[in-house]
Amino acid sequence: TEVVEAAEARGIGDVTTHIETGDPDAEILATVEAAGLDAVVMGATGRDGEYRALLGSVAEKTVRQADVPVITVGED
Repeated sequence: TEVVEAAEARGIGDVTTHIETGDPDAEILATVEAAGLDAVVMGATGRDGEYRALLGSVAEKTVRQADVPVITVGED
């Protein structure tokens, strides 16, 4: 994928991608545990206010619940 190619072009090795269906934050946390991952890098839209309070943020839920470091990357 583009992300893996970009990481490899920057000299970042051992990049793992994974696709699942279901509740996003629950699937991310389950995958972290099952695969014994050391960290998670994920995109974040930066939405706030009523939108996030009403629907929640996958990145926020993941950061709060993960037992490993979670790095969020915005659009900029």
